[in-house]
Amino acid sequence: MSDQRVRRLLQSVGMRAFVEYYDVFADDSLTNQQAVDRLDSAEDLGGRRVRVNCARHLIEEGLAPAALELVAASKRVDPVTSEGARRILDELRSM
Repeated sequence: MSDQRVRRLLQSVGMRAFVEYYDVFADDSLTNQQAVDRLDSAEDLGGRRVRVNCARHLIEEGLAPAALELVAASKRVDPVTSEGARRILDELRSM
């Protein structure tokens, strides 16, 4: 696993967005377009597509726990986002 790859993909998704929409990104019953449609429509379509594609790469490649650990430890995110990342990590570890 490349730490640099995790950071690059996470940067493309955005730390807050990765946590906020994790359930959407991880829902493999949704097509990419359905996932894009569930993201905040205030953002342009191209940006939402990038977020979905990069987030799904993190999840499918098993890099989500490393990405969530980065978010949880980051001083650049708000406490709600950090706590959300920790909650998702706990859920993933208990599976």
